[in-house]
Amino acid sequence: DLGAGCTGSCAAFHLRRLFGDHVSIHVWEWSRGVGGRMTSTRHESVSETLRADTGASMISADMSHEDSATLIEAIVQAGILHLVDPKLLSRTPLRPSGGSWQHFAGVGGGLNAALKHLLEQANANTCFERRVAAIDLERGAWKVRSYQGQAELFDAVVIAVEACGDGTDHVHQIKGGWQRLVDPECDKHLRAELYDHRFGVALFLAQEYTEHCDLFFGPSVFELEIDDDMTHLMQYQSRKTATISGQQSSSPIIVAHCTVAFSNRDLGFGKNRRLELITNRIIYQYLRVPGNVEVSRVVLGSKVINWRTCEIVKPLLRPHAACLPVSLDPPLVLAGDYFTQSNFTGCATSAKDAAVSVFTAVRGESMGDLDRPAGDLRADYNRAAGGDIDAVASDLPARRWIAKRAGNVPSTEQIALEHGVTPASRFDSASQDVHKQGRWRRKGDGKDEQSKGC
Repeated sequence: DLGAGCTGSCAAFHLRRLFGDHVSIHVWEWSRGVGGRMTSTRHESVSETLRADTGASMISADMSHEDSATLIEAIVQAGILHLVDPKLLSRTPLRPSGGSWQHFAGVGGGLNAALKHLLEQANANTCFERRVAAIDLERGAWKVRSYQGQAELFDAVVIAVEACGDGTDHVHQIKGGWQRLVDPECDKHLRAELYDHRFGVALFLAQEYTEHCDLFFGPSVFELEIDDDMTHLMQYQSRKTATISGQQSSSPIIVAHCTVAFSNRDLGFGKNRRLELITNRIIYQYLRVPGNVEVSRVVLGSKVINWRTCEIVKPLLRPHAACLPVSLDPPLVLAGDYFTQSNFTGCATSAKDAAVSVFTAVRGESMGDLDRPAGDLRADYNRAAGGDIDAVASDLPARRWIAKRAGNVPSTEQIALEHGVTPASRFDSASQDVHKQGRWRRKGDGKDEQSKGC
């Protein structure tokens, strides 16, 4: 599993539910921690550790959608997330609202704790600062090589990183023979501009400026939609955390999410100068701190993140599944919110379909029944994950996973490129239309180098 963001963490969770203890799950993450675009940053004050969500400010989930509702309910029961009253939130178009959509915040002040919980439940071996350089076929398995030089064999791979991007880790930066298996039309869409671009800024302020923050935000809300020439959304992180956890921090924490126009503007300087501009706007214009007070007296710490791949604006819609099986023998699947939408439900949908794709490829019999209805494959998943999982997993070959083949499947993917966010109902029938993009015969018994799981 490549990527410890929302999709990768959910995929690891579902793979463990499907395969039980019969496989080892490894998650390689190029950054120093879990989260991806749900990352949280920390600041060490004299008396406590302060946290701020510099990516997504809330976890948004369609609770009528089983794929995400089940995960959310488990995380809430673990005491990691808490339901937020929508009256305390802005009506930003970046966040779905109404109907069965609900929004959750981290009890401890960081949303990435939810993803850490999923990886713990998956019993995954997570390796940080492990950036993937290439993936190639070797002796019937995938040889995954990192930029640091490590190379390991895996029986299946789920690639859960961004589809494209500028200066970030994404699908096309992973070289190797696997790329030749991607349908050219799919590859064209994957290289398109799928995301918008935004800066996120977290400011940890001195305690005496709490009143300025309270006056700006008012008596109760967690965030305000600004939408001027620089800032789209202002979030009162410390109030959000205090309201949910009941623990008041010693420092007010503000997070600003910039507009796309400001983020895309070429100002002729780097992000540190941009941080200075944003900080001055927040301190002196929004919070109305007197101009004779130096910023260094107000701001104890700060963090700026350049989100070059922020919100999905052009999802790649596939007719039957929210993922792309590139190969079935051995399995390699692309997954991410670029098949769905930029929220927890979108990520969870793609992650579950990717896990089901790997599971059905490994079991083998479904490869001979590529026309099986989606409901049958969902039934396979529910039987494994909710019922006698050991009975299902014990049918797997003890040493290697060998998928049976029957017939030929067209390799051309039918992808509709549409603008806007895909409605949640679009994913309800998502299970698998597994396309055979490549085919190999296994050579040797793999005794020279032990192959790992996912």
